[in-house]
Formats: sequence, C-alpha cells, structure tokens
Amino acid sequence: MKITKEWLKKHGACSKGRNWFNKFFPDGGDIDAVLILVTQDADADDSWVSWLMSRAEYKEVGWLEGLEIPGSLDLSDCTLPDGVKLPDSVGGYLDLSGCTLPEGMKLPDSVGGSLYLSDCTLPEGMKLPDSVGGSLYLSGCTLPDGVKLPDSVGGYLYLRGSNFKTTDVPEHLRSRVIL
Repeated sequence: MKITKEWLKKHGACSKGRNWFNKFFPDGGDIDAVLILVTQDADADDSWVSWLMSRAEYKEVGWLEGLEIPGSLDLSDCTLPDGVKLPDSVGGYLDLSGCTLPEGMKLPDSVGGSLYLSDCTLPEGMKLPDSVGGSLYLSGCTLPDGVKLPDSVGGYLYLRGSNFKTTDVPEHLRSRVIL
C-alpha cells in the first residue's frame, strides 16, 4: 500500500506528521518503509505507528521482524496476526493495550520503558519480558495460569481488574503493586 500526502490529509493526519512524511517521502512511500522509518527516527512521534496502521486498516507487521527499536513502539488496539515476531528489545515503551495477542507470539526479552498490556488476553505459554524499565500495566488483563512476572520492573505493577493474584507477586516487587 502506498501512502501519499493526499492520503494523510484525507485521513486527518496532524501537521507535524504530514511535515515529517513530506520530508522523507515527498513522492509518497510504501507503508512498510514509512512504518520502519517512523520507528527509527527520533523526530517521529511514537503514536504514529498505531495511527497509521489503524487508518490504513493495515494488519501486516512483518516489517517489524529483525528490527531494533531504539525508541517506543505503539501497537495499541491492533489485531496482531498469528506468527507475528516482535523485536527482541524495545528501547522505550511498548504499548499493546487492547490488542488481540495470538498464540505463539513472543514478547521482547527487554522493554526499556513501560509495557502496556491493559485489556489484553495473554495466550497460554506467553512469557512476559525478563526486564521492564518502567511500569507494567496489566489492568483488565487476563493472564494464563502460572505466568511469571518480570525479574525486574523499574516502575509500578498495575494489576487492577486483572486475574493475577497478588499473592503470586514476588516479594521484591510487592511494594510496587497498585490495585
């Protein structure tokens, strides 16, 4: 799918987003190329990935495979297809809130910022990252039995409305729980 200046204007893109796009893609660009550059450019807004994917009704996330994400990645409210491969590491926050997470999907081993999994259902066998640099949002989340929290969480654990038992929170993280 090709994204153009006209397409962005028609779909209500903000002026900052249109200016950024015009700088790199004056003649338009393939959606995968645009998405990759958004995740790599420090001047791009992290929310543009989910905005662009939702407006384009674009479900492909193969463009993520093999990428290192130095900043944040916002895929909130996206439907992720079976076999999706997220990066091994995300330098900033990772927002998957409201997503349908498919069986067999692997979350990154490390998230430098906060991890948002609010209002998700984690499939059986899904492992949470080993390390989350910010807060871990599991509010309204349905977690499979036996899921293990990360060894390291830099912020708070938001568990309100989830099925996670606070008695299963490791001792070293209990002071960080918000119900």
